[in-house]
Amino acid sequence: MGVIAAAAATRERTVVGARPQIVYILSPPQRRGPVSPSNPLSIRLQLLGPVRLTSAAGQAAGPLLTQPRRLAIVVYLVMARPRGLQSRDSLMALLWPESDQSQGRHAVRNALHAIRQALGDDVIVTAGDDFVGVNHERITCDALAFEEDVRAQRYEQALARFDGELLQGFHVSNAPDFERWLDDERARLRDMAIAAAWGQADALRAAGDVEGTVRAARRAHSLAPDDERSFRRLLLALAIAGERGVALRAYREFAERLKMEYGVEPAVETQALMDRLPKAGASPPAPANIAHVFPAAVTLAAPTPLEEPTSRPHARSTGRTRALVGAAVIVALALISVLRASRPDGLRADDSTERPAWRNAVVLGDGLAERYRADTALFQRYLRAEALLQGDSYRPARDSFQAIVDGSPLYAPAWAGLSTAISYSGFNEMPPVDAMPLSLAAARRALALDSTLVHARSSVIAYDLAGRWDLTAAKRGLDAALANNPDDPQLNELLATWHRWRGELADAVELRRKIVRLNPLKPGYAVSLGWNLYLSHRCAEAVEVLRRVDMEFRATPNARGNLYKSYRCLGRTNDAAAALGAQLREQSDTALASLLDPPMSPTRRDSMLRVVIHAQLARSLDHRRHGWESSRNLASGYAELGDADSTLMWLDSMYIERSMRLHTVPFDPAFDFLHNDPRFQAFVAKLPWHPRVGELAPRSVAQAHVR
Repeated sequence: MGVIAAAAATRERTVVGARPQIVYILSPPQRRGPVSPSNPLSIRLQLLGPVRLTSAAGQAAGPLLTQPRRLAIVVYLVMARPRGLQSRDSLMALLWPESDQSQGRHAVRNALHAIRQALGDDVIVTAGDDFVGVNHERITCDALAFEEDVRAQRYEQALARFDGELLQGFHVSNAPDFERWLDDERARLRDMAIAAAWGQADALRAAGDVEGTVRAARRAHSLAPDDERSFRRLLLALAIAGERGVALRAYREFAERLKMEYGVEPAVETQALMDRLPKAGASPPAPANIAHVFPAAVTLAAPTPLEEPTSRPHARSTGRTRALVGAAVIVALALISVLRASRPDGLRADDSTERPAWRNAVVLGDGLAERYRADTALFQRYLRAEALLQGDSYRPARDSFQAIVDGSPLYAPAWAGLSTAISYSGFNEMPPVDAMPLSLAAARRALALDSTLVHARSSVIAYDLAGRWDLTAAKRGLDAALANNPDDPQLNELLATWHRWRGELADAVELRRKIVRLNPLKPGYAVSLGWNLYLSHRCAEAVEVLRRVDMEFRATPNARGNLYKSYRCLGRTNDAAAALGAQLREQSDTALASLLDPPMSPTRRDSMLRVVIHAQLARSLDHRRHGWESSRNLASGYAELGDADSTLMWLDSMYIERSMRLHTVPFDPAFDFLHNDPRFQAFVAKLPWHPRVGELAPRSVAQAHVR
């Protein structure tokens, strides 16, 4: 992970909130020469496990090991990404955050002097008074070698190097930003080790080495002992080896640990898998017949139906969120009352040909049978939940629909609404492999109660499309549903999305335009049109649509985010910074937003954009460690920085988690810089629905990365 960054101007450190942040200065990466531990001039820095630093003379660099901040400087200069020179101000903010400018600079200068004395004058390199780095031709580092081995798919060598987590047991007091950076790096390398272990297991399975496969699977699971999907893969590996007794014992131990530490039982998928393992005395399954057992990041194998979690969505929300939701419902219902009494220009109440479009635009609960309106109190609760859903407040809508079905399980429209809200939650609020099966279950319950509910039918089609990646089944369902409901906005949105999956972006855009014409009062449809124009590399048109949304409605963070991307696509960096600042303020992140306030020079603007992107990445990684965060957010962030390796790594994660936005990757201008990279080409070629990337119009955008 890059630095958890915020800004420091020349001779000045900016404070975001009450926490000093880190300057992240990008400079051309230094090329490392072919250094080996046998080189008499090389310094060995071993960071995996307990730290060990050996000088060129073969002696432990004792003074550095007993001075945590000096050692931290060496580690940071070696490991910081992108590789290259770092600013002295960044070192000061990392390790001496409470010092003023003069004291901090003095401390950095003294530390660098001590490092030179311990390791040699040529180990530290500088560029002027502001930038400092290490001479990679003098230092060998096991963590860097580990990264190179994983990328080259030398899994056995990589795992042999991984003796423990990065800087095991190392700590620098009163340096919270360094500790956060170190935590991020530990998590990143651990994820790489897990990917390497499953990659090795996959290779050994393909070679028919059953015992080696089990060893590799055990190693992979030991690195992520709380990952139940990983545990299921281990059980399958044991089944291949004919070790059902060992699998049963492992399952009992795993279940006991879950009960003791978390108070839960294994998921039903794990229990079902145990029931399906070969019985004692039966022949184990042939390894060649279960190639899906080891879906590691490097193989990009898709999860099997056995591995679709079915846990319920988290149903709690904070008091502040509930208050905001309540206010939103009141405002939404008030607007509905006003809009019912008025008409947009060109629509008349007695015009039967235009009435369906008007009714789709503003009337909640329209089209529901009278039996669903008989219980006035229940119907009002449903309307409030639907207002939240129409206002893109998916989690509160999900909680509201869930409360209705808990109390009135035969109220079919609430099951349909719950299905839609859960499906939308799969974009950012919960893993898609959790969201899509839950959405399907709710939709099937709704259709069992009332087969005429269009929204429930839409959820079944969405599951075929985004949950199963079965575009043929999705199109069959769409054709049947649209035959009876040709102007339904949700069905037409699904049809537009179906075209987008196939790469037929012009068709998707025209359908989105139709939806906006039929539903002019719902800004979400216009935002979707702008997003589709952006994906089509029609970024100037996207800006026009999204700016109109901003002027005519209260723009959402999603609209501002799409406007930011569209400005970036056009190379209009000043406008992009303004849109990003507005998005941050919409999200109440005024501290970061203030960094983008004009006026500022182009150099400072680019620096501040980089600061904000790094801060957002740090936040996303923190969310991912403690809960759920879409890999798409991380892939997009690293793409904005032009970091190809990290972007590709998170694109792999998008594939594994079956991201709801995976189908947009081949067309998103943010990823244009990867289009000539063989790794990206291989990634797109693996997409099982084979998007028509070649049919996209020639790219003429000026997508800029913050350098």
